Amino acid sequence: IRGSTNHIGPGAMRELMRVTENKDLAITPDGPRGPRRRMTAGIAFLASRTGRAVVPTACSCVRCWKIRGSWTDLVIPKPFTRVFLMGGEPVHVPPELNEAELRPYVERIQAEMDRLNEAAEQLADAARLGNRAASE
Repeated sequence: IRGSTNHIGPGAMRELMRVTENKDLAITPDGPRGPRRRMTAGIAFLASRTGRAVVPTACSCVRCWKIRGSWTDLVIPKPFTRVFLMGGEPVHVPPELNEAELRPYVERIQAEMDRLNEAAEQLADAARLGNRAASE
């Protein structure tokens, strides 16, 4: 589904709602222009219009390959590594909110994603330290 980085456009948003009507949907919050790990109102807008909840998530792994990118890094878990996937409580966004009314929901989802990311990173760091201590 094509849309602009700055504005997905009403046609693209309608198409996104139509093709995902009976499917689960995963959306990464940041786009190619960044800032990294910062979401815009698009996810909250979509939730408001579809009645679907947003489930904030984060993941981290003990061992991985990282491919550095200009706006984000691609993380590929190494075989047999431990991966920590964290999910928060669903955030329900009331229907038909305008942009100003969406802002508190965007901030709430962002804060929960940041909290989950920190928790996942702490678990991976602790596992890395545990692995090092066990091998010494």
